[in-house]
Amino acid sequence: MGGSGLRFRSVLLHCLVVLACQLAWLPALASAAPKDDGPGVNGTVIPNHYIVVLEDSVDDPGSVARAQAAAHGGRVGFVYRYALKGYSAILGKGAVEALRNDPRVKYVTPDSVGEAGAQSTPTGVKRVFASKNKNLAINEENDVWVNADVAVIDSGVDFNHPDLNPTYTMDCVPPKEELIKKCVEGNGTDPAGHGTHVAGTIGAIDNNFGVVGVAPGVRISSVRVVNSKEKTAESWVAAGIDWVTSKSEFFEVANASLWCPKCNWTVAEKAIEGAVEAGVVFVTIAGNDGELEAKEISPARSPDAITVGAIADYDGLAGGLSEAPPCDLTFYEILFGAEKDDTWANLSSWGPVVDIVAPGVCINSTLPGEAYGYKYGTSMAAPHVAGAAAILAATENPENREDVEEIRETLEETGNFEWTAEHEGPQQPLLDLSDEKIF
Repeated sequence: MGGSGLRFRSVLLHCLVVLACQLAWLPALASAAPKDDGPGVNGTVIPNHYIVVLEDSVDDPGSVARAQAAAHGGRVGFVYRYALKGYSAILGKGAVEALRNDPRVKYVTPDSVGEAGAQSTPTGVKRVFASKNKNLAINEENDVWVNADVAVIDSGVDFNHPDLNPTYTMDCVPPKEELIKKCVEGNGTDPAGHGTHVAGTIGAIDNNFGVVGVAPGVRISSVRVVNSKEKTAESWVAAGIDWVTSKSEFFEVANASLWCPKCNWTVAEKAIEGAVEAGVVFVTIAGNDGELEAKEISPARSPDAITVGAIADYDGLAGGLSEAPPCDLTFYEILFGAEKDDTWANLSSWGPVVDIVAPGVCINSTLPGEAYGYKYGTSMAAPHVAGAAAILAATENPENREDVEEIRETLEETGNFEWTAEHEGPQQPLLDLSDEKIF
């Protein structure tokens, strides 16, 4: 499990996490870098360069651009007046945050280096061989959409993101953490960014921009159970699962990238059991503590959920060929230590209750505000499996536990072992969507 330094860091991290979430669940860890440092279309941002999109009500974008730049010490580049209203600029981090609070500003996004008509295929999508599956036809042409519905039980999903196919949104987070009686129709936003990233890995559309997901174009529904502080409660999670189960004829798959170390959340686990009985494939995460067995983590230990662990893959290829990760892992390495390509991710919890693994380090996906960026954690591994489950369920909506178990068995049996296990216990199969084996 790594050297003594890594063990100390992991134990220290675990203690801090347990202290912070005695009364709350946690979504999986993300990159320490703020979202403004997240990569754009092909994963390369231009440092300190941003695009400020103004509200349509602004009459003179040029005047506003000059005034805002002068007020915040920025330098204006292009001014956009016709196709949209806004401008490009060189800005400091403080200026970006201030502009986001300006009522004239719709959003601020990092400028990035791209290619004409280019779409980035994330390394995780490549590593599970989705991009080689001829039936999925991942070719930068918007010609194949997976015909299934996936519930993302998370922090919300940005329904304005052009790379997603959203359908419905429910909000199970109480306003100001008061007691509420039921989930209510939400507004399709994601204040934390976590759920939007998960959604992109599941089903970002195969087009000529942004990224592509495992199940391109799959219909995404947002079930918000995580607040803006990235905290949740068992009652909220249970309510979200309950709502999904009430619509089991509609949903084929649910992804819950949530974990609670050493919590006895029997209600939520019972809710998962009910969802599976109703024919919903339920995918969750192993957890982000390399010193802790997943059997000590809820809902990972639930026998009804497909529990996903994470590997580190940096190039989308088998064989441990890459020498460097595609994103900055400085903070990650402080917490968990450096890893080689195609090995078990140090952050991932482990053990026999982990059913399958997928890439979970340096995963590029969608972010709120029409943006893209990298995150890491078992939260980033699970949506690969949820997308694969949606592909299998697309031909016929699973109706009961037997149908769900058939999908689970297919995912496990078609997985490969072309990665290096550096954890205790059995080596789990790596998700594999190659032509010869699935779909």
